[in-house]
Amino acid sequence: MLPNSKLKMLFMNVFFILFNVANLNVYHLYADLKSVKVQVDLSTQELWIREIFIFLICGLIVVRFLLCFVGLASRVVAMLSCLCPPLLFRPLTMSF
Repeated sequence: MLPNSKLKMLFMNVFFILFNVANLNVYHLYADLKSVKVQVDLSTQELWIREIFIFLICGLIVVRFLLCFVGLASRVVAMLSCLCPPLLFRPLTMSF
């Protein structure tokens, strides 16, 4: 049986994994990227300012998507280290 602290950490990791998976929806990413151009083109700014805004906002959306991958991978590693520490933390010394 897992101790209470490990059980709490496991529950939180599972919750955050599900949250990251929900944010990693490719269709949601595509819809966000499509709506950026429409929303920025509705403004009355000059053309070069609109293009810069489109570039920056699309970059931020892609960075958010990539950071969700990083967060998902870190949560999986944290959950595995909680469940089976001998598999991940083997000593680095070699016996000859």
